[in-house]
Amino acid sequence: MEDEFLELEGNVDELLDSMTAACKGGELDSEKFVPLRVVETCSRLLKERKSVTKVAALLAELAKNEDLRIPVCKTGAIFHLVSFLNPESNVDTLTNCLRSIANLCFDCDESRSAVLREKGHVSLCKTFFHFLHQFVDLEKKDDLMRIFAGTILNLSNDNDEMATALCEAGALSHVVEALNCCQSESSQLTLLDALGSLTETKDAKEALLKCDKLSVFQTFVTNILASAQSASKELQLKASEKLYDLADEDDDWKRKIGEKMELVSGLARVVEEHKDEDVRSRTGQLLSLILTEDECMSRLFDGGKGMLVDRAIVWLKSDDARLEKCAAMIMGNFSRKDDNCLILSEMDIPQKLICLAKRKPGDKGVQFAALSALRNLSLPATLKPKLISWGLVELVCSQLEMSDGEGGSYLAVHFKALAILRLLLSPPEKKAALLILNNSTVRRRIVELSGCSIHAGVQAESSRLIAALVKICGRGDDETNLQVLRRFVDEEKGSTPAIVFLINSSHPVMINEGLIALSLLVALAGPRGVWESDRQLKPVVERAIQIAGDCEIVSQIRKNALTFLDAFRESAIDETTFESLRTDIEKTTTSSSNLK
Repeated sequence: MEDEFLELEGNVDELLDSMTAACKGGELDSEKFVPLRVVETCSRLLKERKSVTKVAALLAELAKNEDLRIPVCKTGAIFHLVSFLNPESNVDTLTNCLRSIANLCFDCDESRSAVLREKGHVSLCKTFFHFLHQFVDLEKKDDLMRIFAGTILNLSNDNDEMATALCEAGALSHVVEALNCCQSESSQLTLLDALGSLTETKDAKEALLKCDKLSVFQTFVTNILASAQSASKELQLKASEKLYDLADEDDDWKRKIGEKMELVSGLARVVEEHKDEDVRSRTGQLLSLILTEDECMSRLFDGGKGMLVDRAIVWLKSDDARLEKCAAMIMGNFSRKDDNCLILSEMDIPQKLICLAKRKPGDKGVQFAALSALRNLSLPATLKPKLISWGLVELVCSQLEMSDGEGGSYLAVHFKALAILRLLLSPPEKKAALLILNNSTVRRRIVELSGCSIHAGVQAESSRLIAALVKICGRGDDETNLQVLRRFVDEEKGSTPAIVFLINSSHPVMINEGLIALSLLVALAGPRGVWESDRQLKPVVERAIQIAGDCEIVSQIRKNALTFLDAFRESAIDETTFESLRTDIEKTTTSSSNLK
């Protein structure tokens, strides 16, 4: 059969049909079959415009073999295939040419470059537009739209140059319009994939925002998500994911979604009513995501009177873990602004979140969402005493006592818990600090987490919390507080290394917090009361000298380094180990004496 084809003997159409069927069925003998000679013959037939539909069908099958894509491209076949992408081509020819181009360009940049050279992307979009508006056979039209979308997907996938060229040729608006007119889910799914591939870059996302068919896309997504009975889970999930991908790290898209109240209300209904957990989860994440943009958050909060605020309050009391988690995430984003925190406090939202966390002690998703919101609510100074009085410290301490599970699965919750405790340690209010320091289990756990190298956030937050405890209890002359602090330092030997970790970090805030805490500890207990050996103490003094002498560091941090060095210099340590360091301290102090 292959030899007859190569010599173009007999009925060429029958030979093409037989070879295509053999390719599909995997029946060709690889030892006898000579692919390169076959593709050269196919390219010649295309050039001569003979049996084009059947040749394209054979090439589409051959191109499924990745080793043949570049050889086919080198024969010039793409130039000939592109020439048939025009409104005058019949549907069968166009379909097979599109399939050939799509398969040849799958993960093959050489073929994509050939399409660009031949302006194939322009021909593709013009023909797409024609059949989108002129083709009347609805059943065949759906299938043709799917093939156009599949070709666009394979051309643009992971190729920004091609995606940009397709967008400039009008592909975005054509894909969106096709979404709205196609009836079959297979076509809609492929079109959504094509849309996702085209809009991977920020410029493309902006182009879709400015597209005259944007409202068509938003309406499509709204209708799909609202049709819980007629649309499949796969289609609804993909529609929600595409909207999420567009809004992810793009504030313009978040604002645009937030402006369309019908869409926001539809998303909320999906979270409330949809039977599939994956769809509900992704849609809830989308609602939370758009609130990370300030303008959108303010519009939907509306002084605490917004529709989404009302929905979230109901969800917090629902005893449905998915709704509770989504509500907590929403409240967390609303509470990114201090004024909103005060309004939410008047609506008893902090108490509701505390009750939620107590009700679901084993649900890490709910716990993380609730504590994330409570962390933001802990920022305004006027709310700190109230949160403490409502039992937030006790709640968070109980969270820290829980095991983090195998592989540190609970560490994300601990990260938020530690941040809340640190934020509640405001200088006028020492109650939270004493609640922590008088709980030996929690003290020990905080120190243990300060050595958690598998979660940088937990390690940093626990170390900062230890420094904050030293700062709030080490200042002033309240003997009770000082005794509690001495006991903490004496019993929890890991507390000092945690503070040293801070001054060795690269973050100015953490360095500063560590220096303040170390200065207070040295003033309270002396160097020997803090460090047991010269080997432990010497690197700390050297680091303080380095910080104090570094002109690139802000003056306040350098001043705090000098304060620590002064406390060390005035101590009773006079071993020869530190003789050279004392000289360095003197030099540093002298050179930094004019710090303001």
